[in-house]
Amino acid sequence: ADEREKFTLDEVIDEFDIHRVSKSPAIFDVQKLNWLNGLYIRELAPADLYAHIEPYLAAEHMDFAPVQREVVAEAVQANLVVLGDAPRFAAVFIEEVDPASCACADALMAPGVDVLLRLAQDVFAGMEAEYVPSATGKDTLKRVAEAAKAEGLKGKSIYQPLRVALSGRDEGPELFYLVAGLGKTRILDRLEAAVSFVAA
Repeated sequence: ADEREKFTLDEVIDEFDIHRVSKSPAIFDVQKLNWLNGLYIRELAPADLYAHIEPYLAAEHMDFAPVQREVVAEAVQANLVVLGDAPRFAAVFIEEVDPASCACADALMAPGVDVLLRLAQDVFAGMEAEYVPSATGKDTLKRVAEAAKAEGLKGKSIYQPLRVALSGRDEGPELFYLVAGLGKTRILDRLEAAVSFVAA
């Protein structure tokens, strides 16, 4: 009666009234079902979400370390309509990145990117663990931004080149998820590849 569209099972049972059932033919709305499914996915705790998407990741030979799993789940959660979408969005954490063949490589040629990449290398080399929680990723990224700002860089001139260097893409999950979930070794390898690309 209050026009809600989302109910728990118990709420549906309590609210159901056979006298309010319409005689007109029912419509099975797949688009509405997908929308509702996405809402339920976004309500899951990251650990629970990972347990649900793990079979789909495994089917695509995507295997994440235990300490990566919640970060990966958090990173993809907002994009999922159905669980089977997970591999497409999680691929950013395992795909190889070649700056030279990246469609958005122009971002690495902007003024000051060489300085930014060197600063990022220094900060990320100081990470205490291979993988970190998303909150630590956010703090680490903040340190990179602060160091870059001290060199006169700001905003998009910091974050866009870093995104391209770390993922080979100009869009994707929040950058701090990449910092947390890619792993220190992979981050430093990708930054070094970007440095070499810029220098060449």
